[in-house]
Amino acid sequence: MSDRIAREKAEEEARQQALLKKRSKVLQRELPRPPPASLDVIKNSLMRADEDKSSFVPPTLIEHADEMIRKELLHLLEHDNIKYPLEEKADKEKKKGVKRGKSVPVPAIEDFEETDLKEADNLIKDEVQFLRVAMGHENESLDEFVEAHRTCLNDIMYFPTRNGYGLSSVANNIEKLAALQNEFENVKKRMDDDTKKAQRLEQKIKVLTNGYQMRAGKLWSQIEATFKVMDTAGTELECFQALQKQEHLAATQRIGKLWDEVQKQKNVEQILQKRYGDLLDEQEKVQRLMDAYRVQAKIEEEIAAKNRALELAETEAA
Repeated sequence: MSDRIAREKAEEEARQQALLKKRSKVLQRELPRPPPASLDVIKNSLMRADEDKSSFVPPTLIEHADEMIRKELLHLLEHDNIKYPLEEKADKEKKKGVKRGKSVPVPAIEDFEETDLKEADNLIKDEVQFLRVAMGHENESLDEFVEAHRTCLNDIMYFPTRNGYGLSSVANNIEKLAALQNEFENVKKRMDDDTKKAQRLEQKIKVLTNGYQMRAGKLWSQIEATFKVMDTAGTELECFQALQKQEHLAATQRIGKLWDEVQKQKNVEQILQKRYGDLLDEQEKVQRLMDAYRVQAKIEEEIAAKNRALELAETEAA
């Protein structure tokens, strides 16, 4: 079962990759696309080109090829914008709940084979390489081409007097001034739209968060009091830490002095204990001598008593 699901998933991914390869390079690389308003500008430029055509002077091959490229580009842009709409536009329509009564038909484009697309891609690369060599740009780096492309883009401006885009480097001052005024008006209009949108969002946020704001106002005084208590406690903590540091330094000195005193007292106690032991030994020696003297005196007294008794007995016998 799992093998079949994995195989179907792989086949679906391969099918999607094949379809992606047939899309335009803009969609494949997820590059930014021009808005729908640009399509009107391209249409107007094509219409003006058709109006300016002279029936007496036929267009050159380059002009004819440029016109074909413009028409194909317009057709491809219309197809991509309808079939793969821009995300901003799709999200905006989804949020507003836009319901179209009739879906816009997708313009049909020719479905080329992958080999034809690869061949066309190779032809374009060959033409690019040929032009680089012909113009002496074969040794230029990609950064220089990007910088040149950026310079050309910066030179393009929208001229309302012409109702189209053009190069600012070849335009006169009146056209440049009108273009800048038009750009200023567009920016101002966009700013006004953003301001209105911000005001609406602000009102919506105020409705959603009004209760929280009132609650926050009530709690703010308690928060300030708590922060004051925290600041006071922090100051007290710093003071006690400084005192603790000083006490540690003083305690080390005190412990050292007390240790010296204890050692001195131990030495004194040892001396006194030795002296006390010596005195005990001397006392015991004196006590033994006294006991010996007492025994000797008692013996002598007994001998003396016996002698007196013998003397008395001898005296009485005589």
